[in-house]
Amino acid sequence: MSTCCKEYEDAERSMLELVFAPCGAIAGSNINWIEKTDKEIVAATMKELERLFPDEIGVSLVGGGAQLRKATVVKVPRSVYAAIPGRNKFRPSQATPVPNFTLAGDWTSQKFLGSMEGAVLAGKLAAEVICDRARGIKAHLSSNPKASSRLSLHYGCADLLHPRFIDVVIS
Repeated sequence: MSTCCKEYEDAERSMLELVFAPCGAIAGSNINWIEKTDKEIVAATMKELERLFPDEIGVSLVGGGAQLRKATVVKVPRSVYAAIPGRNKFRPSQATPVPNFTLAGDWTSQKFLGSMEGAVLAGKLAAEVICDRARGIKAHLSSNPKASSRLSLHYGCADLLHPRFIDVVIS
């Protein structure tokens, strides 16, 4: 989050926001997260984070590793589209072949699912396309979020590498 929106940056802790999208049998899952309790969702999230970041998160680490300070679960059925493999290739880039026409929105190519975070990042990517074009830099027309912009290439989990505290917001 701090890479996407610098105002969230804090050297002493990291904020992590996760969006669980509908993931049915077609995508290889039969878990209905909407029916799970907040406690079950947070526990599953922490277990996955321990698996992904074994050197930073986990009770078996010296000092317990990064600690969960706060978790908020927000359930909004049908708030994002189903996460089906191969769907991202249909999301358009912010850059278009039409002169002076740039796209933005959570439905465009960016690293998040359809969400407020996706809309914010897509707006920043669109602004980058506009600035690049003003400087005479040719925009990429790829629907691949990694190829769309320098900003998307820098987005990642680097700020999770050595946090003391983690705030998790699951929506």
